[in-house]
Amino acid sequence: MKLDITGFLYALSYALDAVEKEVSGATAEHGKRVAWLSWLCADGCGYSQLEIVDLVACAILHDNAVAEYIREELNQKISPNPDYEAMRLRYGIKAYHVQIGEQKIRTLPFKGNIENIILWHHENADGTGPFGKTEEETNLFSQIIHLADVFDIGNDLPNISEEDFVSARKMVAANTGTIFSHAASELFLKNVTWDRIFEMKQKGPLALLKEHIPAMELDFSDSEM
Repeated sequence: MKLDITGFLYALSYALDAVEKEVSGATAEHGKRVAWLSWLCADGCGYSQLEIVDLVACAILHDNAVAEYIREELNQKISPNPDYEAMRLRYGIKAYHVQIGEQKIRTLPFKGNIENIILWHHENADGTGPFGKTEEETNLFSQIIHLADVFDIGNDLPNISEEDFVSARKMVAANTGTIFSHAASELFLKNVTWDRIFEMKQKGPLALLKEHIPAMELDFSDSEM
């Protein structure tokens, strides 16, 4: 059975955006903007179309466990779970969120390798993230999504001015090697220009994703569907 996997992902993103807006304060279409920024970073790096779709999928679904996190936090007040509490105390709240997110995304029938992309998307380059992984220990896709996620939440991109964008780029450069990996920062600073941000402000991230990433129909078995 054939499924337009890109269209399916865009549909899921609407639900995720609605929840994340309540939790993180991200503005509408956060997931799509993270996906668009991630695509910009990877553009021209020689990735196949399937690898690009995997990156965009993980970017859109990077916070797929946010509702699960809310439920666990509420459950703690009703019926405390010592295992959850111990993990939260050891690693922090983000650890639970990414672990569950990694488990859930692996239930989807990806054709490529997406291992640890979601799990490590909150890791800092210097090892100060939830699991203490340095940039040498994580993959480039997770590093790109991490940068795009932080950049979008930290800046009001739908309304950002060129002056503020220049300042935001300086923030990325200043935090290279600590928060952001050298590889992700290099790609970001090369490919994410004011012209690209202005275009996103005008057209919206979904229109740009559809313009640059062709719809991909893939065959799935009945059980995968």
